[in-house]
Amino acid sequence: IVDQANALGFDYKFISNKLPAERLELVRKERLGEYAAVITCCYEDAQEYEILDLVRDAKVPVLLIDNPTKREWFPCIACDDFDGGYQMGAYLAKKGHKRILNLSSDRPVLTIERRDAGYLKALADAGVEYDPSLLVRIDWHRAEAFLSAFQKRFTAADIASGGITAICSHTSLAIVDLSPWFVQNGIRIFDDISLMGYGDHPYLPMLNTPCTIIGVPSYEMGKSAVDEISAALLEKRALHDVLHEVWLEKRHTVRTV
Repeated sequence: IVDQANALGFDYKFISNKLPAERLELVRKERLGEYAAVITCCYEDAQEYEILDLVRDAKVPVLLIDNPTKREWFPCIACDDFDGGYQMGAYLAKKGHKRILNLSSDRPVLTIERRDAGYLKALADAGVEYDPSLLVRIDWHRAEAFLSAFQKRFTAADIASGGITAICSHTSLAIVDLSPWFVQNGIRIFDDISLMGYGDHPYLPMLNTPCTIIGVPSYEMGKSAVDEISAALLEKRALHDVLHEVWLEKRHTVRTV
């Protein structure tokens, strides 16, 4: 977003705050009516919806990025997440995996639901019988709670016995959180367990966690958000949805069983 805003000559303000409540208070202090447009995220959080209401009340065009909302339609820069989940399931099924642990979330977010739906459709199309106990919805946003919930349900023996041959997730971050547990229990990636994540977060290489992923064009999404705002201003039209494609990025973390 910043690179493209600079390239096109936009003046801008960048508010980066992980907590929605704190982000809301920062937005309240802005003179929103002075902006040409607002780019933001909304993951079905009450404070994030309040931000959208503030922007709309100021009559400023708003463009969501990554996740469309359920409450009402706002133009959104998004990915084909159903296809991403489908590619994940199809690749694991092609490699012969049938006992796949899918780490999902209990957050009511469309991107997550679409990834899970695509994944389950791919398994069904490949003739892999779906075991509901292996689709686990837990809160991975708090690492300690995530690991505690995981360890209560699964042990290293589940993997050693072949009860689970692969682990995948709608986010690579869940795989990163599990990596210390693999090391502590002597579980070897590829040899003992196959891994697939979703999204090539820029710090994954620094964490040295190998993971086959569904690639997400995050940089391109930010760029196209600014491009869409620029085009809408020049053409004097409303903002439109933009859908990006995802891809399978193979690494040596999924073995054939």
